[in-house]
Amino acid sequence: MLIEYFEYTDPGFKKPVPVFLDDKQYSQTLSTVSFGCCDILIVTDNGFLLIKRKTKPAAGLWWVIAGRRRMGETRIEAATRCFKRETGLEVSTERFNFIGIADCRMESRQQEPQDAGTHADAYIHFLKLSNKEVGELKFDPQEFQPGDWCVISHTKARTMVTDKKFHPYIGWIISLTLKCLYY
Repeated sequence: MLIEYFEYTDPGFKKPVPVFLDDKQYSQTLSTVSFGCCDILIVTDNGFLLIKRKTKPAAGLWWVIAGRRRMGETRIEAATRCFKRETGLEVSTERFNFIGIADCRMESRQQEPQDAGTHADAYIHFLKLSNKEVGELKFDPQEFQPGDWCVISHTKARTMVTDKKFHPYIGWIISLTLKCLYY
């Protein structure tokens, strides 16, 4: 499978200082534009690590590490920052394996009005972690159900994708990662 990705920065581009938007401003922004984010599937020696989300749009679902890109960030800078924020673990940028882009439109969001939904272009990565690193993970309690994570073997995950046991988006990420790992 060939995935092309082109990244360009004008020589005069200046990365802006991030600006905090209050809830009303952020909600208005979400209702106006789609945003970029990065999603990271953790691959262990024993399978895929999934975490139960606490917040919308995926509250209560088995999910991957995910976060929004900031203005001026490359996809890999965003992946590295979001991974560290949501797991407490810092890993080098070279370890992230870019595998695709998804156009995701979800029916709900954490911000009011919650039923307005959200739209994101997600840059998908997988990241292999050693058992030692898995033991060092400290998932963000604001984002994830405390202690609610699991590792699903590659074989079982393949069956669960076929049987539609995951959210369609997570099933697609797992299928794509399996193709990258085994084909």
